[in-house]
Amino acid sequence: MSYLFVIEKWEREKKELYLKDFFKIEKKYPYCILYGKGNYIIFGEKPLKVFRDFPNNLKFKRFGEKPQILPDIIGFVSYEKGYEYDSKLPDNLNSNFPLSLFFLYKNLKIYSKKTKTLYQCTRETEHYENAYLLEKTKKIFKAKFISTTEDKKSYCEKVRFIKEEIKKGNVYQVNLTRQEEWAFSGDISQFAYRLYQTNPASFSAILEFIDSGNYHSIVSSSPERFFKIGKGKIITEPIKGTINRGNSKKEDLTLKTTLKNSKKDSAELAMITDLLRNDLTKVCISPSVQVKHFKKLLTLSNVHHLVSIIEGKLKTNNMKEIFENIFPGGSITGCPKLSSMQYILKLEKLKRNIYTGSIGWYRADGKQGDFNIAIRTAYTINDKLYFGVGGGIVIDSNEKNEYLETVYKAQSIRKCLENS
Repeated sequence: MSYLFVIEKWEREKKELYLKDFFKIEKKYPYCILYGKGNYIIFGEKPLKVFRDFPNNLKFKRFGEKPQILPDIIGFVSYEKGYEYDSKLPDNLNSNFPLSLFFLYKNLKIYSKKTKTLYQCTRETEHYENAYLLEKTKKIFKAKFISTTEDKKSYCEKVRFIKEEIKKGNVYQVNLTRQEEWAFSGDISQFAYRLYQTNPASFSAILEFIDSGNYHSIVSSSPERFFKIGKGKIITEPIKGTINRGNSKKEDLTLKTTLKNSKKDSAELAMITDLLRNDLTKVCISPSVQVKHFKKLLTLSNVHHLVSIIEGKLKTNNMKEIFENIFPGGSITGCPKLSSMQYILKLEKLKRNIYTGSIGWYRADGKQGDFNIAIRTAYTINDKLYFGVGGGIVIDSNEKNEYLETVYKAQSIRKCLENS
């Protein structure tokens, strides 16, 4: 194997910064910002190399005071990449959106909110690609609704179809989604920043890049972690169960209690927790996989969720191997995973692309990493913007309630688009 050697030069300084400071940086080249409620803001710009799959030939030589996390590779994996990982599933799902892309950025900034320290590095390598200029506009972001893949009637019909398949014993749960298409113009980062202000999710991100001559961006406001790797462990945090927020403290508390006591939502979460636990056993030392929390309440600006936390001790640091065994996340497919993915392919009119895929970073040796589940996520193909919403369908799902859940989940993105 021939290695690509990368030289990093790190500097650090004490400095008080805010998310807006990273959005204000002038960006001439493809870039990313990973942000949220965690300890770090990560900014990368000007790719030296772009990979279509997980690179395994990078060697780093680092100088200076480096941070505790090392996001050597930053990128995403689209949902449809999961169909390549199992021979029983079709893999001829062509799309004009990339199945996966990973970036080795020349310029990297990592800001520790906890210590108020900015770490900056520049990278050099012998073999690099000339980065495309973004031709980024500063015009005000504007958007106009075009269509949705499913109206209320057709979505409810598909819910009923899934319930019939469950009755036949063909599947236990299917995550059914719909997507909206919007026309847009102007600076997509204005939309991303507005979305974070109204819906400050834990695993937010923006990426802008060029691929095969097409302009793309991804704006994620995800509350869900797919997995985190560190200290030899992997942690996954699936979300299942949703209820809208109340208009008063009293109503909000009542709705929280309703969600916690919901037999349907508890059953959904239990099913997906077991699926994820089983997935982790494929990449973890036996018998280290444990459910650390079940039915933990997560409160967002417009909805409440139920979350499980599952962890195990890794037996491999190979990121490609990890994804091949656990991607896509069970919370956005259903159970059994392969059967539900076949139903998704049959029922959904539009490829999900990055929606319900994963966005994140990892260290080149695989000993650190953090990836989200790309829900509450919009993506663009040239001048069109798409975003998806959905939910898990089980035997006792109510069709109208399932459709309403997609409406609640769409609110944060829709408001930012409608008010543009």
